[in-house]
This record gives sequence, structure tokens and C-alpha cells, in this order.
Amino acid sequence: MKFLVIARPRPVVQQGLTSEMLQSALDHVNRQLKGGILDCIYSFADGSGSVGIANADSGEALAEALESPAAPFILFEAHPLTDFNKRVGNVIANLKRQGL
Repeated sequence: MKFLVIARPRPVVQQGLTSEMLQSALDHVNRQLKGGILDCIYSFADGSGSVGIANADSGEALAEALESPAAPFILFEAHPLTDFNKRVGNVIANLKRQGL
């Protein structure tokens, strides 16, 4: 299952974040990219966070994949994704059944 994951820094909790923690998080993300857990990840140009597409079998598996030393300093938002063509095809079929 694919998830859109948005990560933003927690505004109040930034004290205590170290360069080592951030380096560890970067290494963790790069391992996930190589391992196929992440399809892609991008930073927002204004520095306000990042967005990526993650693969996980469940919400619990996704939560586990998001763990890193920097995780307590990050607010995660996750949305399950579905195939666009399949989803729109289902909506079209439902509308046709209703005569619309």
C-alpha cells in the first residue's frame, strides 16, 4: 500500500535537535529509498518540511518505518493512496449506474 507522507518540523520542540540526529535521519531515509520503502522524497523549497511516497503493508508498518532519532522533532501526516485510473473508473461506473 502506498502512502503520501508529509513531514514538518514540530514548531516548539526544535531545541535538542542535533546535527548527528539529522544525519542519522538522512541516512535512514537514504536506506529506505534504496530498500524500496520510499519511492521518492522531496523537500519543500521554503524549508518547511518534506513530502514523500512510502510503501507499507499497514499503518503500523508505516509508523515503524518513520521512526528515526529525529522523529520526536517531526510532525508526520500520512494519507493512503490508490491508483488514480481505478478510482476515477469506479466513480464513473457509479455515476453511470445512477443515470448520470
